[in-house]
Amino acid sequence: MPTITPAIAMTGPDRRPTDRPQHWLAASSAPWLMIAATVMGVVGGLALDRWLDCTPWGVLGCSLAGIATGIYMVIREGSR
Repeated sequence: MPTITPAIAMTGPDRRPTDRPQHWLAASSAPWLMIAATVMGVVGGLALDRWLDCTPWGVLGCSLAGIATGIYMVIREGSR
């Protein structure tokens, strides 16, 4: 009687196994990238405000820059 081996999803002309777990791993890191970039922007803005005494503008500018950086990082990770 032949032995039964577990099935592996095969795709493409060269029949390599799919790498779906890596896609899920990259997708699960997207929220953390956004949060980290935004928090770093806010903290940098607070430090800039304290250093230059320009109360709301450092936080506003740096948090917007952090959000834009987070969006860029998520798009870059999604295109890999």
